[in-house]
Amino acid sequence: MWIAPLVICLLVISLYLVQPKVEAQLVSDVKLVLSIHNIEATVSFSGRDGILTGEVDRQEILENAHKLSLAVFGIRVIENHLTVKAKQDNSLKMVLEQKPHRVM
Repeated sequence: MWIAPLVICLLVISLYLVQPKVEAQLVSDVKLVLSIHNIEATVSFSGRDGILTGEVDRQEILENAHKLSLAVFGIRVIENHLTVKAKQDNSLKMVLEQKPHRVM
């Protein structure tokens, strides 16, 4: 009769001890896959559910990061919170970089 509560207690304790290691391994695996494809993103996990955050240059990179992350063994879900960087208006940048002309 006392065995069932003991087993449940041991199971709960083992989950609390193992979960951080699993999450750390998943973060490491996803970062490795993304770095191989030159994608920079912040990766976090709660259990086997991950979140990607950060900025990328193009929509294709955003979609690729999500697909690559989902392919990592052990992941259940990846929420993709990556955003595409806004394009800079180079004409404004050129105007700001021009040196002022002196009037004599």
